Order: sequence, then C-alpha cells, then structure tokens
Amino acid sequence: MNSISGGTNVPFRAPFVMAVIGATLVAIGPVLLLSFTPVAADAAMLDGASPRTASLRPGDTPDTAPNLPAHLATARPGPISAVVPASGEIEPYKTFSVRPGPNVPARTLREISVREGDRVTAGEILFVLNDQGLALEAEGAEARLHAARVELERMQQGADPADVASAEAGLLEAEAAWNHRARAVAANEQLLERGLIAEAEHSSSHAQEAIARLRLDASRLAMERISAGPSESEIRRQEALVAQLENERDRAELALEETTVRAPHPGTVAELYVRRGDIVDDRTLLATLMVDDTMILRAGVDESDLVALAVGQPAVMTPFGLPGYGIPGTVSAIDQRAKQQGSATVFYVDIVVANPDGRLKWGMTADAEIVTEEISNALLIPHEAVRRSGRDSVVTVVRNDGSTVEQIVRLGMSDRSVVQVLDGLQEGDVVALPSFAGGAASIDRTTGRLPSLIPTRGMIRTFRVVR
Repeated sequence: MNSISGGTNVPFRAPFVMAVIGATLVAIGPVLLLSFTPVAADAAMLDGASPRTASLRPGDTPDTAPNLPAHLATARPGPISAVVPASGEIEPYKTFSVRPGPNVPARTLREISVREGDRVTAGEILFVLNDQGLALEAEGAEARLHAARVELERMQQGADPADVASAEAGLLEAEAAWNHRARAVAANEQLLERGLIAEAEHSSSHAQEAIARLRLDASRLAMERISAGPSESEIRRQEALVAQLENERDRAELALEETTVRAPHPGTVAELYVRRGDIVDDRTLLATLMVDDTMILRAGVDESDLVALAVGQPAVMTPFGLPGYGIPGTVSAIDQRAKQQGSATVFYVDIVVANPDGRLKWGMTADAEIVTEEISNALLIPHEAVRRSGRDSVVTVVRNDGSTVEQIVRLGMSDRSVVQVLDGLQEGDVVALPSFAGGAASIDRTTGRLPSLIPTRGMIRTFRVVR
C-alpha cells in the first residue's frame, strides 16, 4: 500500500508528471514546427493545407489568393514616382499695397471699415478720409470750366449778328461825333483869324477832334473784327484754357473721390498699418491685401537635384502646421541663382498650390516632394522584401508548393515603401517579408486579406490628398 508521506509518494507522482509533459508537447508541437518552417507554414495558410503540402491554387493572383499572411507580398504592376524633396515658406500668390490716391492731399483718417483677416471684393470700401473743403473745390472748378466752354462755343460759331449790328451802330456814332468835331475845328479857325476866339479855345477844339478821330478808327477796327469772327489763334487759346480747367476739375473730383479708399483686387486683408485719426497722404501705406485662394511655396532644393527639375512638374506639399494634409501643386518657377543655407547650396523653386478653404497662411513652413519622373506600370514589391547579399539584391520567393528559393533581382526606381523590379521576378510572384510583431493585425478583418501593398500613387501614399 502506497503512502502519501515520506519517500513512498514517488510512484504515485511519476505517471502524473509524464502525462503533463506529454500533453504539453502535443499542444505546442505544431507551433514549434511552424516556427522552424515559417515561410512554408505561411504558404500552407494560403489554402488551409498542411505546411509540407501547401501551394497556391492555379489562377490565384495577389488580389485573389485567400488569407495572404501579413509577411508575404506579391509582385504586381503599379505606378511609382521619383521625387525631389524641398522645404520652405508659404507666400501669397500676389500682394497689393493699399495707399490713398495720388490726388488726395494730407487728410485725417476718419474710418477703417475692415479688420485683418477679412475677405474683400474688388471695389469694397476699406478706408474713408476726411473730405472737408474738397467738395467746394470741385464745385468751383466745375463752374469755371462751364464759363470757359460757353465762351469757346460762342467763338467757334463766328460773328454774332447782334454783335455786328451793335458794332455798326457804334461806328455810325463815332463817325457822327468826329464829323461834329471836324466842323467845330473849321469854324474855330475862321473865328481865330478874325480874332473872335482865343488860341487856347482853338487848340481845345483840335484836341477834341483828334480824340473823336481815334474813336472812329477804333470803331472801324471793332466792326472789322466782329464781322470776321474770332481768329484761329484766339480759338486755340480759349481751347487751351478749357483743357486746363478740365484738368483742374478732374483733380478736384479725384481728390474728393479718393478720400474713399477701395480694394484694388479681391483678396484678404493681411495687415493694417494705421489707426483712425492718423494723418495720411498718398505715401502712407494703409494695408496689405493678399490674393490667398492660391499660394506659393518658396522652397529650397539641393543643387544636386537641380538637373532633374523643370517648370510644370507636379508636386505634393505638406505644411508643418497641418500634418497629413497633402496638397497637390505645380512647379511654376526655378531660380537661376543659388543661395547659401549654412554650408549647403540651394536653388529656390516656386510651387503653386490651391488654397480654396484658406487653411494655408502666409509664413507657414512646409515640405514638398516634386515628382520628376513617373512610371505607370512598374513591377513593384515592398522595400522590406529586398536584402543585400554582397553586391546583389536578393528576395525570398515562395513557390507554389510552399518551398522557397533565394532570387537575385535587378532594381529600378524606388520610393518610401515600394521598389521597382527590372529583372528577376514576374508579375504574381510571392515574396517573403521579414516577420514583424502584430503583422496579423494588418489583415483586413472584413475580407480576411492583406491590404494592397502597392499604393495608387507611390508618390503620395502617405498623404490625405486634398483635391
């Protein structure tokens, strides 16, 4: 009879221990086997067969192969882009300096109608200056101009019949006066010879006759001039006077109009430089208006990348203040002169981007990737599938029977996640990726498959592109 105490309990416990060990081996045996044959085990998972007999079903492609493990990928065609990195500062597409007009004299700023950040339309009122006295000046200039125009019109019409008649009457009156004085002189000469009048009286009659004769001559000249009408030179002088008064009137009206300062272009008020009550004139900078529905990234690129750049190339910009906010743009200009940034030599390029929602602000910093080359149908595999073996690039290919083989490949263009295979693989070849923790979590829970490893556009796969 076995005892529970002392050394007599060994025969009782030995079978129990052996049973536990056996059960453990049975439980973990498949796991150990899979751990020693990871690629074969993963291949077996493709159709649920045992690790040693697993294979891809005929006709399976990367998109149709069921339950593709997270550390297997398929060589498949897709687009890939070569990019040049750039970084810099965002600026408005265009800016306008707002000042009073050149015709307004120094005035007090009476009203400011906008604030910084306000969006304005062309012609919208921004500032109002004191217009005291300018309205009276404009009215006076208009009155002087009107009088000069009336006189010019009269001169251009030629001789006025009423003026001619008046001149004729004046001439007849002057002739009668002269005749009367001439007869008086003749009579006084006879009286003087007879000693009936003094010499002084005779001299006085001569003087009066001379004056009458001058008046007669003047009347005759006036009659001739009025009958002939104004001369060409007189008309030209009057026309010049009218033009001068028109300019004075226009300046007076402009001065009055320019006391209201309007937006020269649609845009956003970027900065205000004045306050109400300030004395301003045509040299005073009142505000800066920016056109910000389109912005420019002024970005520097390394001189080694300059040869690959050209105006018109597409780009994607990512502002530092808006992570994950990828915005497509276009290279619009490339500087012809390099600049120094520390020890680096850079060339600046302008990248035009749309800003319809106004999220991009003047002075923001941003990174950009300029697409210098694109291939629309390259054979692509993930970067992590490739490793170096001496001078060669090597991948592990998973065959249909679940076995693996090391394959040398020749690579082409690459981006952050995928690389182009020029030689060594064919479309549909399955390659092994390094195992990684949590890889199974990457499998789509809805379809039970691994999400596509090849991006729609290799260049922008990490961005939420805003169209």
